[in-house]
Amino acid sequence: MKLDHVGFLTEDVDRDMEAFTRLFGVLAVALTVAYRRYFRRFNEATDNPLLNDRAAQLVGKTFVLGVDLDGVGADMLGDTRWSLRCSGRLAKGTRVRVVGVSFP
Repeated sequence: MKLDHVGFLTEDVDRDMEAFTRLFGVLAVALTVAYRRYFRRFNEATDNPLLNDRAAQLVGKTFVLGVDLDGVGADMLGDTRWSLRCSGRLAKGTRVRVVGVSFP
């Protein structure tokens, strides 16, 4: 008698879990669509568009090279090691200005 009762409870839990999983799936899709349609533009509006674009923030800034640079190389700018590219040979200690960024 106890075994039937436990089996009955297990079937109810399985059905409840299946219903919960389906409800979660439907709500996840519905809320994602709602966010993309109604709230995305609101979240993208900012008064500082370069806030999360660290490379773009460097354009126009002036730095002193900490290494010799012969066309390509890397140096620390702030707290990050950046890949650098120039048109010629530059000696350590040369003052340089960032004129652009590119990504491979």
